[in-house]
Amino acid sequence: MKLILLIHLVICSCLLFRVLLHLDIPVSIQVRFRSAQFQADRRTLSIQSYRQVWADDTWDKDRKRRLEKAKQPVELPVLSALIEHESSGERWLWDLGMANDFAVIPEVFSDGTVKFMSVALNDQGQLKNVLLKKFNVDAIEKIGLSGIILSHARVDHYGNLLDFPSSLPSFVGLGTMDWVGGGEYAAKKGEKGLVSFPSSFLTNRTYIEMDHVGTKSNDPVKRRVKETKFGPFDHAWDWFGDALACAVVGSLILRLRNWTAYAMSGLVKCYDCFAEGHCSGHMVLLAKTTSEPKPTYVLLSGDAAHQQALYHPLPPPLQLNKESLGSCAVKYSRSYATEDDRRATPGYFDRASSEAVTDRPISEDKASCMQDFPTEAMRTLAALSRMEACADVMVVLAHEIEFAIAAGLQEGAELVVNDWQNKGFKDAKIELGQRERENLASLK
Repeated sequence: MKLILLIHLVICSCLLFRVLLHLDIPVSIQVRFRSAQFQADRRTLSIQSYRQVWADDTWDKDRKRRLEKAKQPVELPVLSALIEHESSGERWLWDLGMANDFAVIPEVFSDGTVKFMSVALNDQGQLKNVLLKKFNVDAIEKIGLSGIILSHARVDHYGNLLDFPSSLPSFVGLGTMDWVGGGEYAAKKGEKGLVSFPSSFLTNRTYIEMDHVGTKSNDPVKRRVKETKFGPFDHAWDWFGDALACAVVGSLILRLRNWTAYAMSGLVKCYDCFAEGHCSGHMVLLAKTTSEPKPTYVLLSGDAAHQQALYHPLPPPLQLNKESLGSCAVKYSRSYATEDDRRATPGYFDRASSEAVTDRPISEDKASCMQDFPTEAMRTLAALSRMEACADVMVVLAHEIEFAIAAGLQEGAELVVNDWQNKGFKDAKIELGQRERENLASLK
């Protein structure tokens, strides 16, 4: 099975990364597994924002410094993936990135309504163009895609669905379709609909919520999926029916409702996890990247968090690399020592402001949080920390800049993801996060 992970460059970095990633050139990374290939293209996707939108060091008693932290610019990579299953020949897309056609995406992203971030996208980074180039074809239909799996229904994950045949089934998390409703057009008419989701994406297209897979059905995908359990996940589904890729869409220690998920490939098991917090229907993916001499895993965590600081440093009693995924209990009830917890919490910001608001209270009608369900999100963040504590697991967020840098995402570079442990990617990204926290701590 092959996985192609597409990484779009986001400009406007945070302190340590300000110089490192202010690039406006396409970047390609290829990763070869023993029986798979993982390829990543980082393209010019620019989302300019500020830290208050994504994270808040609520533990910091120095009010002035905390407010300065809120003003800092941030940089976020955006990832999408192509999963190629070798034995069946199937090809699945996991997330579609972000579209640059403002005639397609909702007006809230082009009419100035959304002020807390601005975007600038290049055609070369659009998923359709990347795939056409990769397969050297002139039409998406010639690639032979089997379907689409959306981690969640947000603009930087649903991309441009119109670039892909409407005959392709689109799998989404539980509760997604009720949340989306009739999309943008319905919302404008006062009907039930998500104003940030294109209504055009709902026409003549089949969406299947993940709780409907693994059921008796004439559909070959639904019929072959097998329910299972793994690690801290209560419910998991073997996507290909061969234990090479498993989707875990179910309750986790903390169910996250909106999650960006990725699939890994090769001799791996993939667990697509339903997790509450970010938004309705959010999913994550746990991938087994090696089997010998000892299993290792990557938890592709989508938008359960947007910054590493939300799950690092690990709060007591957790200790880095002191346990393994195989030893994780399904439920973890021991309380964290909150007085020693230095993780950030999801930020609250003024969605009508292009800058951090630090000089006045944010009015209730304008206050926003990137986690639609903050209470559930905090439980999910606890799960990320729990997983990161495992020596055989590396957590990777959909927008984790520290991982992008640690993995050496530069033009022509090779990255063997299966060997992340020996390559030191986890240690490197943690160290980069520590440096960033030190830089933030030095603010006056």
